[in-house]
Amino acid sequence: MAAGYLTDGLVGHWALDGSGADRSGREHPVTLGCGASWTALRAGGELSLDGTSGAYAATDSVLDTTAPFTVSAWVRLASDADPGTMYTAVSQDGATTSRFLLQYDNTVSTWAFKVRSEDQTTKVSAVATSPAGLGSWTHLTGVWDGTQIRLYVDGQLRGSAATTLSWAAPGGFSIGRARFDGAPVNRFKGAIDDVRTYARALTADEIALVSGRTARQNNVYLTGSAATLTWGTPDDPASWVARARCASFVTGVLRHTYGWAGDDYFLQYFQEKAPRPPTTAPPS
Repeated sequence: MAAGYLTDGLVGHWALDGSGADRSGREHPVTLGCGASWTALRAGGELSLDGTSGAYAATDSVLDTTAPFTVSAWVRLASDADPGTMYTAVSQDGATTSRFLLQYDNTVSTWAFKVRSEDQTTKVSAVATSPAGLGSWTHLTGVWDGTQIRLYVDGQLRGSAATTLSWAAPGGFSIGRARFDGAPVNRFKGAIDDVRTYARALTADEIALVSGRTARQNNVYLTGSAATLTWGTPDDPASWVARARCASFVTGVLRHTYGWAGDDYFLQYFQEKAPRPPTTAPPS
């Protein structure tokens, strides 16, 4: 589930790895409710929520929701979560209702990204096309570009809807719940990790990077085909490519690093010249 670290426009980043710290540098640490706890279901840990009234982590408002924005998170509904219950992973609230909701919608049994009007009379939803599963990790991204909302599931566009709804939501940023009629609702039962907010609409390629889809496509285990190794640049995570067998990756790194790791060395010890030295990504 490796994800690239995209900093352009980042205004909130909660790794939720045993700490509520905001890694964006904007100083919006989240405070946990009594139904939230640190667990270790995946590498680095995550925030688990029990679905009760204390199942949340919250801070003051992070996004200017009158301008384009993006919100993303890794989410996992608990194996015993009720598919007939609505669960919100991330929201930012006004006095009465949430401006946006990244959530599981029980009315369609799948993931959704929604925006509401300030008076609660209008709701616009971008809904995924496949059912959400229990007990498995999924990456969700919601985008509003000023004219349209889009929902990405595991880095791929799965729903969209036109909307120009725009209002400021100064009532706070929440992980694990939403607000309706002035009260908390949709308390999450499961786990949430690596929540990020951007003060702009990310592109499809950027969402693929943040979700880890680019890393998964660029790093695969091959059999029966030639290896591809690209030595990327530190400021461009998408430029690193390792489509290789374990041995070809290791020998490729040796070729890149050490002058003595040439054809003669590999012929002597491995009986083949492959792989060729990794290419180097051009400067960005």
